[in-house]
Amino acid sequence: MLKLSDSVLELPFVGERYATLLKKLEIKTIENLLHHYPARYENYALISKIDRLQPGEMATVIGQISEFKYQPTRKQNFSIQQAQLADDTGELKLTWFNQRFLNSVIKPGIRISVAGTVEKEGNRFTMKNPEYEVIKQPTLIHTGRLVPVYSETKGVSSRWIRSRLALALGILDWYQRKYDVTSQIIDWLPNNIVQEEKLINLSEALRTIHFPEYQNELEKARERLGFDELLKMQLAAVWRKREWRKNRKSLIVTSRKTEIDKFINHLPFKLTHDQEKVIEDILDDMKKNTPMNRLLQGDVGSGKTVVAAMAVFMTVKA
Repeated sequence: MLKLSDSVLELPFVGERYATLLKKLEIKTIENLLHHYPARYENYALISKIDRLQPGEMATVIGQISEFKYQPTRKQNFSIQQAQLADDTGELKLTWFNQRFLNSVIKPGIRISVAGTVEKEGNRFTMKNPEYEVIKQPTLIHTGRLVPVYSETKGVSSRWIRSRLALALGILDWYQRKYDVTSQIIDWLPNNIVQEEKLINLSEALRTIHFPEYQNELEKARERLGFDELLKMQLAAVWRKREWRKNRKSLIVTSRKTEIDKFINHLPFKLTHDQEKVIEDILDDMKKNTPMNRLLQGDVGSGKTVVAAMAVFMTVKA
């Protein structure tokens, strides 16, 4: 049974070579793979008949390959692969560059879905280097939808990552149905928080962030995963602050009112109410045996330096 904690090596078609490459993307486990979120999306959701295509639009076309040919060129390490895609309204010319492996993938007679930017050459429509997928199952993952594009590394393309993600999610769902178990993607957020914040559950968010059907679904997934990220950062900060206060001690700095008044009276200007309040808060912190951790914020010229100088002065006096 495939588990989230399993190495990516447990996925079909992922060998040692790919596992090594994935480490560069900080992907070691199935769970790491699910949390490798897309950097952006290509909108190939428009599925069009060939006679309805418009130059410049991004579209998906589904049809049958009527012709495929490989064209070597005089340039070393440069080749052209061309195909004709036909539906019941016309033909679309397809051109790929330096993708010789297509010779064994795309053959006359197969049904295929292609997606890309439509161009017009003379009176013919064409696509150059389009995304493609041979239609073997009803669900499209590289065309005909919002298509995720990921951070990549040499040897690992977005297309490869999409295929492995679809496979991983499919296997997890299959085990869930076969053994009648709950999803392995356990939501770490309490249900009351999910409901109060009107968020979707984690399992739905992870599936949707990779393969959204609609833009509004994608926004809900982003909102949920963004909430998780910010909350984890806040919790980590709170934990660090608690450990810091518990394990670190500081010297107590006491201040005498006469010395404070003397310092203030020698200033060539009068302190504002905000400055006086901040100085009071800082001096109170310095009387404690836990380290002070403050951020003094203000516009340029608002008087931050004199507040800091007062703290330094009282430290020296102590």
